[in-house]
Amino acid sequence: MEKIEEQTSEETQVLSQINFEQLADFYFSPADVYIILPKGKKMKIISAGSPVDLELLNKYQGRPLLVERVTDYLNVERGKTLWTEFKMNWQTLERNYFRDKILLWFKNLYWDGNSDGSLLDLMSIGETTLYRFDEEATKFLKNMDIDLFVRNCLVGSINAALAMAMGYTDYDFLSDIYHISFLVNLPVSQMKNFAMNQALEKERQAAGGGAVYLKAMGLESMALDFEKNIFNQSDFAKDIPAVLLHVIADKGLLNHLRIVHERIGGQGRPKKLSEFYLSDLENILIMTQMIFPYAASGFKKNDGKGFIKKACENLKAQKQLSLRMEKMLEHIFETLDAERILAEGA
Repeated sequence: MEKIEEQTSEETQVLSQINFEQLADFYFSPADVYIILPKGKKMKIISAGSPVDLELLNKYQGRPLLVERVTDYLNVERGKTLWTEFKMNWQTLERNYFRDKILLWFKNLYWDGNSDGSLLDLMSIGETTLYRFDEEATKFLKNMDIDLFVRNCLVGSINAALAMAMGYTDYDFLSDIYHISFLVNLPVSQMKNFAMNQALEKERQAAGGGAVYLKAMGLESMALDFEKNIFNQSDFAKDIPAVLLHVIADKGLLNHLRIVHERIGGQGRPKKLSEFYLSDLENILIMTQMIFPYAASGFKKNDGKGFIKKACENLKAQKQLSLRMEKMLEHIFETLDAERILAEGA
């Protein structure tokens, strides 16, 4: 459940009304949601991007809900339409045309920043067009760590889009890539241990940081468990619950879970692999793991504008972006020809 915080009407932008039934239709809240308290104060009950908590909404049913919308409705509908068209046509000779339409939309917003839209939009689009976990699996993931669930929905959508940019056009495979995000570090996440979760974030920030953090806390045995679960597994599939595993059609993708803590320059773990020993897909998984912290960071209106290009530039400055990834993405997004794509669809 989201932390409830109070704000006065002067502290937020203009809000628009939305009723209970409308909000209940959303999987992820499209907005920061408030109720009005006496003397005009507003109390936030749900943050943008959080799964809509129907139990919490029922508690306040009957009161007017006010929202500060983060999602861009037109962008979400555009993205859903494009991915749905691709899903319906990826086995035809026209699949490259539908792929290019998605990449042109993605480039305009998330690379060039020339149109409006949020990172939260990508979550809504992915949940509609790529997400395959059933109700039981979804409940398992949300109960494990709600912030991690939200993060993985976003990372999965970006992984699928970047994989498409790098040339993957099999819809089922792209959906698998989307779902792999939810399985990263799963043995540790299942422990539901605050110190272990903190160690994951420390490890994401710097190789070896997880164990160093736990040992500094006096948790020597936990540090050993952390290292064992993250780096020394011989068979990742055995530790993945069946309710999640069956969604992955290409089980070979599970091998990529071994490399998410590697780093492009060879400073990562467990094998200190450099970019020359990593596939395009592995470079994507490493890149998005580095961009997004495990703790929730929140969403803002239009926070998607140019986000991926800026993130790549930041990684490049840190010497943590694969040279091949850098050149491929630059080439793909800089050479997309809108006129040619539109002409092909005429």
